[in-house]
Amino acid sequence: ARFGNKERREMQRMKFPPHFSAKVDMTKVQLEAIEPWVVQQITEILGLEDDILVQYIMSQLAQPNPDPRVMQVYITGFLENQAPQFMSELWRLLVSAQDAVGGIPPEFVEKKKEELRLKKAEQERLNAELARRREELEQAARAAQAADEERARAAQAQMTDARARLEAKLAAKLQGHAPPADAPGGQAAAPLAGVCATAASSSSAAPQSRRSRWGASPPRAYQAPLSAVPVPAPSLAAGSPAPPAPPRPPDAVPRAHTGSASPPPQAHAV
Repeated sequence: ARFGNKERREMQRMKFPPHFSAKVDMTKVQLEAIEPWVVQQITEILGLEDDILVQYIMSQLAQPNPDPRVMQVYITGFLENQAPQFMSELWRLLVSAQDAVGGIPPEFVEKKKEELRLKKAEQERLNAELARRREELEQAARAAQAADEERARAAQAQMTDARARLEAKLAAKLQGHAPPADAPGGQAAAPLAGVCATAASSSSAAPQSRRSRWGASPPRAYQAPLSAVPVPAPSLAAGSPAPPAPPRPPDAVPRAHTGSASPPPQAHAV
């Protein structure tokens, strides 16, 4: 009775907001949605988590018809001058929750929707940023590829130009060594070169034909003795007697002929 009198004196000394007179049916309120808010507010006021105070508040809310004035008197020893503001916000949420669908305060629903909207907007922003960076990378890659192709074309053009200059220089040198068409003997140079080439090829082909006819080595030509070679008779004047015939030397007899060719006819001295 002494504690009850002290509680009543504290309640008479305190001032309570008008919405404390509204009754709340806790069977219509979803406490799972209220508890995170209670933990967050207690942590912000005290600067740390107080599980004992949170359990006390939730145990009072678990009753069918809690009294907000009694709850404020009990939590004043923990929250001190922050207790009235905490209980005023908590009771306003409970009154709105019992009239809402699902027992969740509309403020929580709107806050959750706002969080989802902000999260979606952030996701869209991140997607747009990724798409922009991807486009920048693709543009940089295309620019690098175009630069590489341009350098390749420039290098190809330089090579072509250098080759053309080299061919022109070689053509100029060749034209400087060649005789002009109107110079003496200039037109006959080409036919003469053709004739020389034909003669050289014929001379080189003749031994080959002889070797192919007679084998590896051609037969040795027959050589007749000097005494067997007929000597032409001197011309005689008309009426002069003929000179006597010279004696026949013993070595005038022809040697035996060996070979495939027929022996020459025997020579007679005149």
